[in-house]
Amino acid sequence: MQDPFGNEFCLVYDLTVEQSAAAMRAAEQGATGDHDLRGAAGQTR
Repeated sequence: MQDPFGNEFCLVYDLTVEQSAAAMRAAEQGATGDHDLRGAAGQTR
């Protein structure tokens, strides 16, 4: 998202225990990028 001045920002919220565990498993298997970790947690749109 961007504010009216063009600055990008993210909305942050807590992951469930299951989402967090899925992201941790992905990281242990070598995922390092934001997109990959979000995907593992089921948070891509």
